[in-house]
Amino acid sequence: MRPAVAPAPVKPLPKVLAPPKVPVEPPVEPPFNEPPKQPTKPITTAKPASTVKPTSTTKATAKPTAHCTKKRATNPVDEAVHSRTTRLGFGQTSEVYQTMFEGKEAVVKVVDTSRPGGSAESVTKEVANLKTVNQLLGWGEKKNDARDHHFFYIIMPNMGVSAKDTKLSEEQLGDIVKTAKANYLAKYHMENKDQNPNNYVYRQVDGKWQAEIIDWARATYYGKTPQPAAGTPEEVTDPSACATM
Repeated sequence: MRPAVAPAPVKPLPKVLAPPKVPVEPPVEPPFNEPPKQPTKPITTAKPASTVKPTSTTKATAKPTAHCTKKRATNPVDEAVHSRTTRLGFGQTSEVYQTMFEGKEAVVKVVDTSRPGGSAESVTKEVANLKTVNQLLGWGEKKNDARDHHFFYIIMPNMGVSAKDTKLSEEQLGDIVKTAKANYLAKYHMENKDQNPNNYVYRQVDGKWQAEIIDWARATYYGKTPQPAAGTPEEVTDPSACATM
């Protein structure tokens, strides 16, 4: 008999390591009796309609509207003052505007005697000088103005254009002005001592340019006979006034 053979020793199997456990957080639940929050849209609340309905017996009462109409001119001077348009120039006490006088082109000089250097006496003298050189169409005054000013209005013919519109040289303009001064002194015995270039306008006569003196506020009369008087000014209504109808 063969001797018994001892069985070979069995090697133990290697241990299989389990993966490490990852802690899992428990789910977060909303508080008791409080539902989960959901995104909400802004709620617009419509204004309740008025519960008061107009009755057929209730009507809105409109306030009467005052209609403003320009006062009618009382004389040709007043009409020229109301019809003035573009401002042509201004000085220390006055402004000059375009206007119409009895259907003809004219200018109106508005003098505010409340300004420094203004006076009724100086206006009266200027009017007399204009009348002497045959350049006065009419004049008027307005008293008791709302601003407590005393205004005079002198209406004169539109006698020409400014120097820049002639396209003449300074030398040519100077010669024309000298001729004009000599003519006014010889014909009307009047000398204008104001050398302001704006005191002259120019017009063409028989194709030739000639100057006209239009500002006689500082002029002197050398005639041997009495100078014509200014006369009485016409009444001028307030150009900004209106009649309520």
